Amino acid sequence: MQSKWGGCPRISRFAKVQRDWVAFYKDPDDDKLLNLLFPLCHLREWIWPAGHEVYEGEDPATLTPAARLHHELHHNPAYRLVRALCNNAKHYNDEIGERTSVVKGFRVGVNRVGDSLDHTNYMIGHKPLRDAAEEVYGIYYRYFNSAE
Repeated sequence: MQSKWGGCPRISRFAKVQRDWVAFYKDPDDDKLLNLLFPLCHLREWIWPAGHEVYEGEDPATLTPAARLHHELHHNPAYRLVRALCNNAKHYNDEIGERTSVVKGFRVGVNRVGDSLDHTNYMIGHKPLRDAAEEVYGIYYRYFNSAE
């Protein structure tokens, strides 16, 4: 199936995730966060729409690359945070909503080299959301750039 932009729709969706990741990483704000969370969460379903029930009980090494990706994300705590935040944006969820905060300004141990002094940090508890998003992004990146 071709996307209206040409090429594989999964790759064009990952290209969107890449653009959204860079935009959010450089200058986080609420709009960029939502633009990143939705595809970062749902790309897994676009790649493997069958769900985890199909491969449950199977050896992950025997799964197709798409099913392995789904399996890895399904069991990944960082992905679960991304999914909870995405769902919270659609349907308010006290459990994750009450653990989130926005902190403005450069914070040692939170910010990174290159961040501005007035950087916006989205936090889950005491950890930056950027860490969880980066872990999930890395899983997708390896999937799309693997030799398989």
